[in-house]
Order: sequence, then structure tokens, then C-alpha cells
Amino acid sequence: MRRLEGYRHGYWRSLEHKATSFDDEADSWREFPEGAKEPPPMPKESLSRRRFFGVMGASAALAGATATTGCIRKPKENILPFAERPEDLIPGKPLYYASAFAEAGSVAGVLVESQDGRPTKIEGNPRHSGSQGGASAFAQASVLEIYDPDRTRLPLHGEEIADWTATKDAMGQLVEGFVAKGGKGLALVLPQVLSPTQRYQLQQLKERLPQVQLFVDDPTMPANAIAAAEMVGGAGARSFHALGDAAVVFAADSDFLGGETDHVRLTREWAKTRRVQRTTDPMSRLYVVEPHLSGTGVMADHRVRVKSSQVGDVMIALAKALDGQGTTWPNTAQGVVAQLPAVSLDEGTQAFVTAMARDLAANRGKGAVLVGERQPVWVHALGSLINAGLGNNGAGQRWLFDREAVAMIPVAKLAEADVEAVLCLGTNPAYTTPVGLGLADKLSKVETIHFGLYRDETGAIAKWHIPVSHWLEAWGDLQALDGTVSIQQPLIAPLHDTWSTTEWLGFIASGSMLDGYSVVKYGYSERLGGGFSEKTWRRWVHDGVVSGIPREPVLPVLDWKGLPEAIAKGRRPVDGIEIDLRTCPKVADGRLSNSAWMQELPHPITKLTWDNAAFISAGTATSLGVKDGDQVTVNAGGRSLTIPVFVAPGQAESTVTISLGYGRSWGQVAKDVGVNAYEILGTHEDGTLAWFSEGQVSAAGGNHLLVSTQDYGKLKPPVTRGFEYPERPIVLESDRDAWAKDPEFVEKVNLMAPERLHHLWDPPKLTGKQQWGMSIDLNTCVGCNACVVACQSENNIPVVGKAQVANGREMHWMRIDRYFRGDDDNPTAVVQPMLCQHCESAPCETVCPVAATTHSPEGLNDMAYNRCIGTRYCSNNCPFKVRRYNFFNYNLDLRPGKFWNDDADGARLRQLQKNPDVTIRFRGVMEKCTYCVQRINQAKIEAHVAGRDKVADGEIVTACQQTCPAGAIVFGDIADPDSAVSQVKANSRDYQVLRDLNIGPRTSYLARIRNPNPELV
Repeated sequence: MRRLEGYRHGYWRSLEHKATSFDDEADSWREFPEGAKEPPPMPKESLSRRRFFGVMGASAALAGATATTGCIRKPKENILPFAERPEDLIPGKPLYYASAFAEAGSVAGVLVESQDGRPTKIEGNPRHSGSQGGASAFAQASVLEIYDPDRTRLPLHGEEIADWTATKDAMGQLVEGFVAKGGKGLALVLPQVLSPTQRYQLQQLKERLPQVQLFVDDPTMPANAIAAAEMVGGAGARSFHALGDAAVVFAADSDFLGGETDHVRLTREWAKTRRVQRTTDPMSRLYVVEPHLSGTGVMADHRVRVKSSQVGDVMIALAKALDGQGTTWPNTAQGVVAQLPAVSLDEGTQAFVTAMARDLAANRGKGAVLVGERQPVWVHALGSLINAGLGNNGAGQRWLFDREAVAMIPVAKLAEADVEAVLCLGTNPAYTTPVGLGLADKLSKVETIHFGLYRDETGAIAKWHIPVSHWLEAWGDLQALDGTVSIQQPLIAPLHDTWSTTEWLGFIASGSMLDGYSVVKYGYSERLGGGFSEKTWRRWVHDGVVSGIPREPVLPVLDWKGLPEAIAKGRRPVDGIEIDLRTCPKVADGRLSNSAWMQELPHPITKLTWDNAAFISAGTATSLGVKDGDQVTVNAGGRSLTIPVFVAPGQAESTVTISLGYGRSWGQVAKDVGVNAYEILGTHEDGTLAWFSEGQVSAAGGNHLLVSTQDYGKLKPPVTRGFEYPERPIVLESDRDAWAKDPEFVEKVNLMAPERLHHLWDPPKLTGKQQWGMSIDLNTCVGCNACVVACQSENNIPVVGKAQVANGREMHWMRIDRYFRGDDDNPTAVVQPMLCQHCESAPCETVCPVAATTHSPEGLNDMAYNRCIGTRYCSNNCPFKVRRYNFFNYNLDLRPGKFWNDDADGARLRQLQKNPDVTIRFRGVMEKCTYCVQRINQAKIEAHVAGRDKVADGEIVTACQQTCPAGAIVFGDIADPDSAVSQVKANSRDYQVLRDLNIGPRTSYLARIRNPNPELV
């Protein structure tokens, strides 16, 4: 073994992993969690040939391999061919339709895959500015929502089923009753309205019912950012960020790479500034302050952990530091910085602020300061002032007027409003508002009508619950932050014969129920007049972007004179324990809590599944005397809840961070998963949410099983026998200066010198004209999990449930490994996507007794599911631990309540989402990443039809590559030196994980390069 030069040692996956020494780690040599070792015991009488051969091993299996293919009798299925093929449909060939998806106050254009009339997969629309070809995990998961068996199918009046005609008549009579009153006593509760059509309908409603009250209930919307924009720019003023040319970025409690407003677009733009081929290429620098380690914090070049309540103090200190360096402030902000209050920061944080201020000032006009959604209005306003002083207006921060913005009241004010009837359209205020407001009780006592996909907490107490169409079943439109408008088109007729929210809103506003197509199209024809044509409309629908409408940008006049007063009123330091609430990067505010994909998805940082927890630092845990899973009582605002703790590296001291969106009272998937943190969420006097506040936490006794996937696949030799075993070089990183001095540093970290590497047997002969490979850039991958959900959607990967994940039996083909390095409380972190590496000399192939896993002529490590007998030798011999074994038939289990797919009706609905190009695997079968071989084969067929013997570069895009917001994944033909993947692999940062095993992984990685400020090194 040679010494590893240039390799940064000391990586660890969890605090428990770090605290366990090499000598006393009893299970350090075990490759799998205990539960993943063996399937459950089976009675002797149920022993099948498949099970027998799996137990007996290679010799018995080889002797009987030819008999194993008939072990399972396939069910009888009927084939129903098209008697006459529709003009625009080739059976078995998918079609793609442009649409748009709204999340967290932003809009992303999408392309929806339709398989024989069924929406099955979502991709980003390259033509849309909000997505630029990428898509989020939320967008990927929304396709599962349409087939959710928990969706309501018929209207309910109390507990009685009503027909649609009676329901429409009842709603018409209800609204007509308020016409004579001018709308007094009627309230509508809506999410943030991003649809131009719905805004027009609300204007109609206000004309018909002038005194109707409009409330907004949407914890994911950037309410504080909007309020700050209007505070300095007037009503209708809006701002957004652009990072494509940013040299220095400061994220003040802003997870702009992980799930906040416009995160898909911002990730795309930021990644372009970090994609470096040569040591001389320019590279941006990222500073972060935050209380809880986020996806943005993982990618930071410099990160400081502070309480949420101290982020504003950091911003004040930054403004003062810039003022001291002669920054020229706008005329409407003269003297404002001098009026800012004095703040006291610790020595390290002050040094961070001083160095960052110099960096931002040196890059005037090429920076951006982003403030997180949870920060109060005055911090956002101060952030806009700093951007203006640095010359970033029009560059890193941009402004516009939203002329059609509708004034709405925070839903918290509904608690004190005088109302007789409340119409909740697509909202769930009984759950998504602070429990202390008592809104659920109030809604149960008035005439509440709930329009939604599910009979959720609000639907259960409403007088009427009316199901609505999913966005994939409805016509609509959405406007992005930069003004881009998109048309939403339905991919399928409503599965349950429902009307959409837009159709119902039009009915309430006008008294007439028109179909969504007519409503949306008519609105644009009215606004454009003679400039509208059928050809124009069809182009908009096809492209997914409304173009050709002249828009005169009107910039607001910004004035910060009121900022000092806002700071004096809004600044609330927290001296003791801070309770820090936030939306979840998996289920948002709870809107995706009934999605099994998102519940089983590991948390980007903690890797928790099927739960939320109180994240605390190691120091706070020690003072409380608790460890992972121990229950604590959290008090805030006079209310309390009991929740298990999870000790999270990177957490600020004396802070408790809890994700919203859990503790639901309904749903096959969502019910009783986690704890409802809305119990302790508070509000400010203006009705906005108080995301953090002072509170108390104490040990409550008891323990709750928290399931985390972070320690998967560890392996160390059980004894050293006098040999030195250096740490395996799995994830590689360096800093910019070190890389410049030694561009080939990745070549010096292999355990074995190249001349000592030999094959035990002849490698396979690869005769294919094209050879497939992949490269993943660790410098741009932000670990957002979009690729994991995209892979699950594309490849029909099942959900197994919390109990099976606890046994190490999760089925994700792709996982995002996360490594820490440094101090327990304040480490640096790096993420690494891990999937089948498609090794040229694959260890899994040599141990399979029935040749179920073999090598293709084009270099793919293929799986023949009908040959697999489940010995799991391949998984044992895989050094990357990326193979997944079906211990059960997870797609349809016969034991109710055991797995997610436990009801026949639900299973039939979910089958509609399945990709027909990918085989559904059965119990006893091994599976893994295939490089999306179905897409490879489809591209080869199309190339053959076109008369080409090769697939052109870029024609094959894997599911993970296509959705990646950062563009971190490149796939293609490595035999073509001019292909994109070959060009990337020629980068000096390119390396193979465990290269010393000489197995030739086709997937390689580009090492992470940090860009630290020399003043802070």
C-alpha cells in the first residue's frame, strides 16, 4: 500500500460513525445493516425451488439453473389492441406535452410524458426560464399524486355523498345569497395566486361581491420577500435574483439551492459559475450563514452557523462594514446605514463578515445577496439595500412591477374576521395554520366549503367537501417571477370527473360554469384582441411559453427611508433556546405528505425517512442528556409538543429546528407519520408567520425509532494483522489554489500504484460500436434529490415502508451519500450520488451462479430478472453497495397495512403511473441502475430507422441527467472522443471511486473544488 498524497482524510457519515474507533467497532466489517442480511424465516412446507437454490448456493444453482425460469406461473393477461390507431398516437411510443408546475412561489416549465394517454413522468422544459430543462423532486413526485387512491371521487355534504348537479346548484345558491349583501360575510381562502386567469377571475369576483374577503394560506410562498419589495418599492413591486454572472454570492439563511423560491433556476445559474474545466477558469464564491445545515450550506465555501434571529445582525454588520469601505448608497437610502443599531458578533463571525464585505465590494456589480424566506421583512429590505449599494440591481437582483397582483390578507387574520361562509379553494387552513389561532374550531362553526384533492383536515370539518382536478387534468396558466407566462394543458381527462379550481373560481365569480379550456383561452383573446389568433394559441400550448406579447418593463422607485423604523419594530433577539421552524425539503408544508415517494426519500442532510425530528447540536444534546431518538418536549408561544431529537452536525448552538408537514390525521401514507409542528408555530401582529421564536426544550423520557440511511454500506477489515489500511479515497476534494499547484492531484490518491494493478481474469470483450459511460460533477451537484425521485418515477422503483428501510431494504437505485469532515458541531460537508458504476470487470458478474447479471457488448452491466434466483452473491461482491434485493413483492403485497400498495383498488390506480418500458420486478429478484437502458434502446431504434449505425451524441439522456437542476450529470459514448462525456472525463479532476480494485467503473466523478477566501483560510 502506498501513502495517499493530497487526500483529505477524516471523512465521516454521522456523529456515531465518527465516535466509533477502528479497533472497537464491532460491526465495522459488516457490509449491510442487520435486517438486510437475510429474508424472514419461511416454514419448511413453503420452501420453493427459488428459495432452495438461493440457500444452497452456486453448486446447486448451477446444476438446476435451467429449471428456475419456470418457478413462477405468470398471471393471465388480455391484450386489447387498437382496432383503429388514433392519428397522433403510436401505441407504445410516448408523447410529450408542455405544461407548468408551481412550487414555493415560483413557476417551472415542464414537459410531461404521456404513455398511451397516461401521464407517467415529468421533465424540465428547456424553453422555460424558470426550469431551463431541469426539474425538482417536488415536480417529479407530483405525477404520483394524480393516481393517489386517497383522492376524493365524489362531493360530500357532511358525511353524505352528493351528485355533481346538486353540488353545483348548492354552490350557486350559496354565492347568490351573498350577492345581495355585496359579499359581506363571505371569505375565500386561496394559495398564492400565480395564474393570470385566476387573477382576472378574482377581479371579476370583487366587482360582483365588493366586500368579499380574500385570504392567502400558503406557508411556502415568499410572503416576507414580497412584503419587503412592496415596503421599498410600493404596491406591486417584486424582485428576484439572477446568478448566471455572479462572482460572489451571500446566502443569509437562504436555501436557494435546496427548495426555496426559484431554486431550480437559481441552481442552474449558480452551477454554471462553478463548472470549471481548467485551473484558470473563473469560479464563483459562496458565503452562507444559517442555523441548520442546508443543501446550500453544504456547497458553501465559507459557512457560519448562527441562530435565525442573529441573521439580521449579520446583515446589519455587513452593511456597516460596506459603509466603512466607502460604498455609495442610493439617494433614497442616504443616512440609513448610519441609523442602523449596533450589533455584537463573536470574533469568528465578525471576521467572516469583514472578509466577505471586502470580497463583495471588490466584485461590485457581480455579486448577489439572497435572504431566506423565513427571515423577517426588515432583513429582506436590508438585503435589497446592500444589493443596491453594491451595484447589483439589474444584475444579481432584478426588479419589476406585478400590475395584476391581487391584494390578499394573511389567513391568520381569518381567526378574528366576521364571516358567515368560508370557501377554501386548494387550501387546508385547518392544518397549515398555527394551531394556537383556533382556525379549525372556527371553520367547523361556519359554512365552510372545501375544494381539494383530498378530504384532509379542512375537508373533514367542512359542511361541503368538493373534489377538484389535479393540475395534470386541467387547463390553466402560471406566471413566473420574471414575468414568463406558461399555459397548463391537461394530459388526461379527470379520473374522477371533477372540475378544476379555475373552473370553480370562474363559477363563483360569474355564476356560469365554463370549461377550463374556454376560460383560459378566452382570457388571452380578450386581452390581446386583434393580436390573438388560433395559430398563436397553438404555438403557446406547444412551446409551454406565452411569447410575442409586448411587455414594457416598469421599474419601481426604491426608497429605504423607512428601514430604520422597521428594524426597531421587528428586530427580536433570542437569548435563550431558539425554536426554528421551516418547511420540509421532502414534503414542503405538508402538501406532499401523502406521497410515499417523498416520505421514503432520505432527507438531503440527515438522511431521515418517514419522520421529522427536532434537530439539535451535539452541545445542546449533551446539556439535555439526550441522544438520537430520545423524546423531548418543545415549548413555544405557550404551546408544546413532544418529538424525538436528532443530533445534526452543523446545527447552531441553542437552536431546535423542526420541519413542518408531518403529523397528519388522514391518508394511507401521511397519517401518523411524524409530529405536527404547526402546534407551536406562531404569528406576528400583521398575521405573517413567526418562523422562529424563543422557547424551551427539555427531556421528556421515552425513545422513538428514527430511521436514517446515512450509514449504509460501511466496510472495514475486522483485523489489521500488522498491515496499514489507509482510508479509502471515495470522495475527493481540494481547494482552488491547491488544484492550480497540482492539477493532477486525483492521480495521487489511489491505494495501489497503477503498475501493481492486474486482472484476475480476462476482462470482457466489448465489441459494441458505442460504449456508454457517465460523469458526475461534485462541484455542481447540490444533493437536492431530484435525480433520486426521477429515477424512481422512470424505473418503477417500489416503496417499502419505514420498517423495511430500518432493516436496510430500501430500493432506491440511486442514493446521495453525504460525508462530513472536521469538527462535530461545525464540519464541512460534501455530497456524492452513488449508483451502479457499470464496471468493465464487474465483481457482481463473476459470482452469479446463473448468469443473471452479465456484460453487454456496449459495456452495460445488464440484469436478466427472469434468471435471477436471489442468492445475493452479487450484492455481497459489489464494493459500491448499489444493488437492491426484493425481499417481498413490494408492488402488491397480500398483507393489508404491511406495505404501501396493500389495497387492490389503489394498486390498479398506481399501475397507471408505471413506465411500460421498464419491467416490474418480483420478490426474490435483484435490481439496480441500468443507465436507463430502455432509453438507450429506444434511441438505437430511432437511429436505425433514420439509417444511422450510431446514436448521435446527446440523443440519449438518462432520467437522472435530464432532471438534474445543476446539470451535474453527463452521459454518452465514451468511445467517441468528441462526445460531451468524453470531454468531461478528460478533465484533470476526473476520477473513479475505488480505482485500486481495477474493476473499471464506467461512472466517474469530477472532484469537488472549493474556492475559499484567502483571508479566512
